[in-house]
Amino acid sequence: MTTTPTPLDPPPASLIEQATIPLVARTTAECCDLAVLYYGRFLYPLLRLYLSLAIPAVCFVFGMMQFVGGGSALMIATWVLVSKPLGLLTISGAARSTFNQTFDRYVPWGSQRITPANRLSRVTASMLLGGSLIAIIALLLATIDDRVGPGRVTQLGPIGASTFVLLLTGLLLANAAFIHGRDYDISSVLRRTFLSHMLVRFLVVLPLGLSWVYNAPSVFSIISWIWLPLASLFLLFRAHRVEVAVLTDIDANIFGRNERGPSEHAIGFLSALVVVFSALVLFVALILGSEILLRTLGANTGILDPLWEGFSGTTETSGMALERLFQFPRFGAVVIAGGLFVYQLARLALYFLFLDARIRHDCWDMELLLAREARRVEEGA
Repeated sequence: MTTTPTPLDPPPASLIEQATIPLVARTTAECCDLAVLYYGRFLYPLLRLYLSLAIPAVCFVFGMMQFVGGGSALMIATWVLVSKPLGLLTISGAARSTFNQTFDRYVPWGSQRITPANRLSRVTASMLLGGSLIAIIALLLATIDDRVGPGRVTQLGPIGASTFVLLLTGLLLANAAFIHGRDYDISSVLRRTFLSHMLVRFLVVLPLGLSWVYNAPSVFSIISWIWLPLASLFLLFRAHRVEVAVLTDIDANIFGRNERGPSEHAIGFLSALVVVFSALVLFVALILGSEILLRTLGANTGILDPLWEGFSGTTETSGMALERLFQFPRFGAVVIAGGLFVYQLARLALYFLFLDARIRHDCWDMELLLAREARRVEEGA
């Protein structure tokens, strides 16, 4: 039986009133700091989301560079494609959690009610996890065989080796897709437009992919290095459309009739460029930090060995050393892992920049004060 609300009942809280972070104006540096604090607060769901996509991407790049060959084009294309679903799921969870909802739907098995559906879900999860472990072990064994044995996977040729790596990556992606469907929500708007988002990313990396397939300097390489920066700036300019879609899905009236003008776009775009530059600095620091950590632990080899050989003069030229570095499997794996982690953190910073723009230009802070005052007056009446 439903009850009809009476005039004495308090009105339902608006989405802005349910914000779990202070709705105050922040500088770009403060938005970056907030992103780091937020990552620490929601470390487990964010890290699970990151690993579910980073592990397949790392295995794919490492496997292709180890058995088939690759370079900067392969690394960049993989990063561009994988970063899109990572960003969508990260922002979807962040938007819900900052407005008093749960980041994900994950429930530990020990806390779940035993039902036939749960049993089926557990069996499926166990099978996919087992398949993922088998895929990782198979890749490790094939790598060891390629370095100290006859190299059976490499002997299959480019097509056979590529098929082997794609099959292993497919097992890992199947597990990732199951985890995303079970534990993470995505905006209904983004769910309907996901394929179009991925198509845009595919068009961005198409020249890079063609240059990698041809494996030689060609017109595709020239086009890709001109097209990629321009496309990246265009995507950065439109990045906040994801936030709009997610928040509108939570509350259709959150934006009212306010629209962003050209000047507001420019302010957000310049701040976004600062975030991108900070992310690049962090990315370089992660690469160098990984190398220093390996050397500190006593490893005989690191991830930048071809570069050091070029500096020491053991290779013909430094240009050849740089080319060998981009074909070094360990370097490619660390670049993908670090690049996706930095992207996830930077995407959170861009999300908080978007909230800052709404606070400044849509006066969300004043709207919150007025809503709370109105609620206080109604409750005291």
